Amino acid sequence: MPRPVGGRKGSRRYRELLGPLGLRDELRVALVDGRTCWGSLYAYRRDGVFTADEVRLLGSLAGDVAQGVRLCLLRAAAEHPGEGDEPGLLVLDRDGAITTTTAAAGR
Repeated sequence: MPRPVGGRKGSRRYRELLGPLGLRDELRVALVDGRTCWGSLYAYRRDGVFTADEVRLLGSLAGDVAQGVRLCLLRAAAEHPGEGDEPGLLVLDRDGAITTTTAAAGR
């Protein structure tokens, strides 16, 4: 996986955001269904790094999750025309419980 030139400390994002939060590793997954990207998933780890098996697992699930996101967006658009133009954000804790959500993500 590519790392910034100079390692993590060479990344402003790491120095100013991830590092102070104690986040040591990051895994990004594009949620692609066919040729369309429906979102992305960012996972962070405080202790250790993501293993190759974990990377493969999330990668193998990306297409199915993308389909789910697409179907949810289609359903929401059909049920609430004109809503949902703003981005949604969910923050999950270590156990997968939602800690923060925006109104758009709630819909």
